[in-house]
Amino acid sequence: MAVPKQKKKTPQEVIPEINSSLLYLRTCDDFSTKNAFKHFRYLRNVLAEDTSPCDNIAALENHVGKSGIGQLFPTMWKTLSIYLYHDHRESQGFANLRQMLAAFVNITNGSPECGLSLGKCSAITLLFAGLKQINSIYNHDNQKLETESLDDATESIFIILHNTIRLCPSNLTHYRNNNAVSILNGFLKLDSKWQFFSLLVLAYITTDLEKNKLASAETGVRNLINLLKEAVRSDDHFSKGTSWFSAFEILDAINQLAINDDVKNAIENEGGIPFIIQMLQDNFSAQEQKVAAEALWNLSFIDSLRKSDILQATIPTLKKLTKSKHKELRGVCASALFEIQGEVTIDPSSSPSSNTPRSPPPSYQEAISEPDPSNANRSVQVMISYQWDSQERAVQIRDRLVATGYKVWMDVTNMRGDILSAMADAVQKSDVILICMTEQYKDSQSCRSEASYAYKLNKKRNKKIIPLLLQDGYEPDGWLGLLQGMDLYYAFHSDDQLNKNMGELLKAIGEYSGGDEVDGPIGQSRKEMQGASPNASPIKQGNPNAGAWSREEVQSWLKDNELTELCEKFRRFNGTHLQDMYSRCCKYEEKLRDELESDYELKGADRTVFVVALKQAFME
Repeated sequence: MAVPKQKKKTPQEVIPEINSSLLYLRTCDDFSTKNAFKHFRYLRNVLAEDTSPCDNIAALENHVGKSGIGQLFPTMWKTLSIYLYHDHRESQGFANLRQMLAAFVNITNGSPECGLSLGKCSAITLLFAGLKQINSIYNHDNQKLETESLDDATESIFIILHNTIRLCPSNLTHYRNNNAVSILNGFLKLDSKWQFFSLLVLAYITTDLEKNKLASAETGVRNLINLLKEAVRSDDHFSKGTSWFSAFEILDAINQLAINDDVKNAIENEGGIPFIIQMLQDNFSAQEQKVAAEALWNLSFIDSLRKSDILQATIPTLKKLTKSKHKELRGVCASALFEIQGEVTIDPSSSPSSNTPRSPPPSYQEAISEPDPSNANRSVQVMISYQWDSQERAVQIRDRLVATGYKVWMDVTNMRGDILSAMADAVQKSDVILICMTEQYKDSQSCRSEASYAYKLNKKRNKKIIPLLLQDGYEPDGWLGLLQGMDLYYAFHSDDQLNKNMGELLKAIGEYSGGDEVDGPIGQSRKEMQGASPNASPIKQGNPNAGAWSREEVQSWLKDNELTELCEKFRRFNGTHLQDMYSRCCKYEEKLRDELESDYELKGADRTVFVVALKQAFME
């Protein structure tokens, strides 16, 4: 006779029991006892899918996360972490440590509040110190039997760190300040299991250059792609070989790494694209379909991938998903289509010569001063393209422009589903587009689509694009550095810079004529900002035969681009040498930049000038 399933309880029925355990832990003076073990285990089980008596685990995670339990973590850890050593792993204290960590795995999986709390206290510092200690244990203990009892605790630490950065990106500073990348790289030298766990965290905290290294490493993208394949093939979409991670979690990490263009190519080389496309099918959830569409959107920024048959074949499926009942899924699929189809549709009313009134696009706020018929600025419409974290500075710039009489459009709602139509509409209807450059801007798919569309549209309709630097010390790199090229920019990363450069920005916008290109440099070039000659000439466009240049022609090229200080170091270079540099630049630009700094003492603005000149020398 079959045993009937026990009816699930409501959150209201379970929360009193949870509160009882939370109260015990708040007042506990020894976390290594059997009683403490009982409460740790209860919290772990009540928040686990397969053991919870509740029909709404998300509500329980939210309740526990807001209870302040994160603030107790440092005290719990300091009491229990002493049991990590081999001699104590059979003790009650070590059993409690494992249960405590497992409970925090489940809490942080659904509670950003708990993740933020762990960031504010010393929990992240303690966890990375623990990982550093554990890594030395794994390297010291050669026999598997001596470390297998430690594996569960180590896995839990990794998953807590993964949850805490995945759901709380603002914790990034805490990770970087605790030397997280170096500590995690130590686990890449161990077996594939720990490589995988390390990559899941590294994906969210690495810079573009660090992602580049992961793309070329044997233990990098290949490891994640293989696990994604396994998860996609399984009935429940979980990878079971290394640990129980979902296809969604694995692909979300891959997407974070794929901010770097070399990682995009590695995904193709490792055969990952067909499995990403498979996740668009009806037997995958809306969440899984959304992360797959984000991956395709990301991959389509590489022109060869965008034009490939495999991505072009996804167009019917993406079009179908733009009619989904899930708003965010609709928006991401529309954005992926926008890039894959590669079409720029021009709205006739967006032309500067059009007399059609231009109203603000949906989700964009129109800011305008009181009408003044004598103010010529009223005819010029400005759009500000920025990443959400820079909104405060972008609003300051907007307010200054409005006070001068300009009509300014900017997204103030952090739009999601309307990104395609509203962004395209805003770019088309604007005369001047301000690109607010930060590292976060470069890492944003939405910002990349917006900036790329603006530059693409500029070739069909005369728009004035003015880059602004909003992050002190940031040198535009990756796609943003390439897109910007040698366009001159204004620094607005501080109040002093805002006050200093606003007049020049207003002058540049005022020079917009709606059809004629403005002659002469505007703003500050990188060289000007670092004290070089203010009369720097723009880099000259290249020669298709640059690879055949003589040594004398290379010297002339350096002088033409105001790189005279390199003439002595490059005196033996001919076009073949430059072509070899260019080939390496196309594959691994960051590596070439490092080489220019280490071998030729070329850094900062001069290094950027050289790299851009090199690209343009061989541009067809």
